[in-house]
Amino acid sequence: MMNVQTWFTAQECAGMPGFPSGVSNVRKQLEKLAEGLDGVRRKRGGTKATEYHISILPARTQNYLGYSNKGQPSMGVEDFKTKSGLANDEKQALWMMIYQGMTEAQREAVMEIFITGGLKMLMPAVLELSDSNPVRQKEIFGQCDSVEKDSPASNVSTQNKAG
Repeated sequence: MMNVQTWFTAQECAGMPGFPSGVSNVRKQLEKLAEGLDGVRRKRGGTKATEYHISILPARTQNYLGYSNKGQPSMGVEDFKTKSGLANDEKQALWMMIYQGMTEAQREAVMEIFITGGLKMLMPAVLELSDSNPVRQKEIFGQCDSVEKDSPASNVSTQNKAG
């Protein structure tokens, strides 16, 4: 039987899909993912390293590591929080509802667009992919176009007034 790794350090997660390449940034992200959850963080024996359970890693990372069993999806952080009775954040629940309402193609597009273009690129692109009413899409895009445009700053002298 193959030994399956279920605990990972920030060093091991650095550069994996869903994580930045810098270890300190990975550590911050892992701490945020583990926040408020019991049993998902432990010290690695004989070292100062902290290990994090596979269940809190993003779905992309779990898939990369081969933890999405066909017909038996791996338990993600959302499932862990729900089973632990910790899904009390209404905003998080709303985002999860939105995410779960997307098709798999839309989810993949969301991740790719967010990683490459950030939030400004994400939202219009996700709306274009949706199967919702085209009239509603035009209304949303119309609201975006009606927002007051930024104007350039007035001419400012860069010369030192003292000399």
